[in-house]
Amino acid sequence: MADRIVSHFGSHTFEIIEKFPDRLLEVEGIGTKKIDSIHQAWKDHHVIRGLLHFLQSVGLKPSFCAKIIEAYGWEAEEVIHRDPYRLPVDIPGINFYTADAVARKLGILKSGPERTRAAIRHILQEFLNDGNVFTPKDQLLGQCKTLFQI
Repeated sequence: MADRIVSHFGSHTFEIIEKFPDRLLEVEGIGTKKIDSIHQAWKDHHVIRGLLHFLQSVGLKPSFCAKIIEAYGWEAEEVIHRDPYRLPVDIPGINFYTADAVARKLGILKSGPERTRAAIRHILQEFLNDGNVFTPKDQLLGQCKTLFQI
């Protein structure tokens, strides 16, 4: 089928699929359901490609792409722009330090309230991982100052 499409449209094939998918009816054996399938696959491919580019531009590994799309859908880039500190909460394998580096690349200030909340959440999670169910306020604040200059 791909050969027939390329034979019919030549160097304009990608433009036809993207901008004028109904023209695929000109190719023998392609109906409206197949057009919808081809066009959707094309759109999905471009969304994934764009998301991969974005993830790499902010320092995230492409291997996280599937997890991020599963968690946030096609709006993943918007979600990350709004709050990169959600990443460690929502995506296994991403930690506070990675999210903090993403935030820096997105221009979020080190002194912002989003970072402070995420740092506190990270420290409390570390205490919990060590088996603690309580931490004194002074110890929490000391960790914030020592680890994150907050």
